[in-house]
Order: sequence, then C-alpha cells, then structure tokens
Amino acid sequence: MANGAFGIEHPLVTVHDIAAVAARYEAIGFDPTPLGRHPWGTVNRLVMFPDNFIELIGVGDAAAIEADPVGGHKFGRRVRDSLALGEGISLMALHSKDAIADARTAVARGAESAGQVDFRRAVRLPDGTRDEAVVTLSILPDATHPGLSFFLCHQHKPHLVWNPDWLRHRNQADAITAVTYLAPEPDDVVDRFRTVWGADAVTVQPGGYRIATAGGLIHLLDHAAVAAKFPGMALPEGADRRAPCGVAISVHTPALAMAGPMALQAPGARALRGRVLVPAAYAGGVILEIHG
Repeated sequence: MANGAFGIEHPLVTVHDIAAVAARYEAIGFDPTPLGRHPWGTVNRLVMFPDNFIELIGVGDAAAIEADPVGGHKFGRRVRDSLALGEGISLMALHSKDAIADARTAVARGAESAGQVDFRRAVRLPDGTRDEAVVTLSILPDATHPGLSFFLCHQHKPHLVWNPDWLRHRNQADAITAVTYLAPEPDDVVDRFRTVWGADAVTVQPGGYRIATAGGLIHLLDHAAVAAKFPGMALPEGADRRAPCGVAISVHTPALAMAGPMALQAPGARALRGRVLVPAAYAGGVILEIHG
C-alpha cells in the first residue's frame, strides 16, 4: 500500500439506514462490500480503494451497543451517540502498521491515548472463502471536541480487506484524496491536528489550515471557506451541533467523463469544472466531491 503511518485510512460515515445509503452509492457508480458486523453491535459496508476506503456504518444490534464487550472506548456507543446528532463522519481511522508504537508517537506530541482495542471480524470473500479480519486499534479521543477523535488502525490481515474484487467500481473511483473538517474558529482547534500529525504537517490556507498526511489531505476550514469550496451544497444535517467535525470527502476517479454523469443522477448534485458535488443529504451526511 502507498498509505503510511497516520494517513487517512477510512472515515466512518455514520448513517441510520445502511442499506438505503449503500444503494445510493451504488446508483452513482460505487460498489460497496457486503454487510459486515462488529462485535460491539455496529454493521458496515465498505467503499474500497487501493490505499483507503469509506466505511458506511450504522447500528445493527442495540443490545450489543449497550454491552459493548470489546475495549473501554465503547465504539458502538460513540457511533450511536454521534448518529443522534445527525448522520455523517463520526470518527476517522488513520493507517498504521504498528498502532501501539504510532500511538506513542502521538502521545509524545501531546495527544491523549485511550489505549488499545483488539478484535476480530468475520469476513466472507467474493469467492466464498470465510476468514476473520484481525485488527488492533489505538484510540486518540478528544473529549472536548468528539468530532475530532481519531484512531490508529492496524489491519493484521490486510488481504482480507483490500481484496482485488472489492477495489473495482463502475465509476472507476480509486482513492480518497482529502477529508474536509468544519470548525467555526479553526484557530481554536488547530493544535489538535498538530498533536496528532506534528506541527510540520500543518500549514495555513485561506479560511483555515491544510494538514498533509501520508494518505491524503485534511482541510480544516471555517464556514465561509467550506461554502466556497463546495458551492451550492448545504452542510450535513446536524453539522453545526457536531462541529468541529468532518463534513466532506473528496474522491478521485481517472474517468470523470464517465463518473460525472453517474454522480449527477443524485438529486441536487452539481457539476463544476473538473468535479461533481453530491449533496450530504444523499451521501449519508457527508458532501461527496468526485474529481478527476
């Protein structure tokens, strides 16, 4: 994989009706994986790319959410509580090949660690083979701003996640290139990004900051800059209640001439020079930017 430590691996797009949202992604040219289940009661479908992916996630088992038998971070409750404020990005996973060591690096920069979670998830591959994905997570929470919580994700069996059959989409999308975060006052929260990625990764841009990761860019922007970046797109419902929080995902395709008309099938989608914007109301509480 081209991705590296602390790179964008997968934003968790938290939704009420995972089947309905996955069907919308399919309608605009993506091909999500089959339904997966976590031991703490959430369910997911993944929109896979060679180096990262979008995780569509929802509540599947409310009783397991309450019990949350794996680890102290209470992942299921975090997803459920975020969903109560509105659909959209509840957490973001960062790529790691050693989640414990990378967490130590973040702590040395000033981030808080809530420890590790080890779990297994049943996987059925396209050829019918059954196996278990083995994952270690290192939690980097932000109690003051939950929307700026991250976790390092070490996939011990990456071949079970990045199966070649799951990397092909009809719109030929091949990467998340950026995730945009809304902050009413970016200056008030930029230090959070410095503690996770280091001061050298953070640079100023109009309306906020740009954070360079090993797996794409993060934009930390105020309301005016988000509106300018995604003209004509309403913020995700509940974004102001969750802010600072992620509000947009940018996805690359080498075939925009084909992918663009697919994306424009979404109600309210808008074609701009070199990109198409899909409204958050369609894409599960996140503005989806598809670009060439």
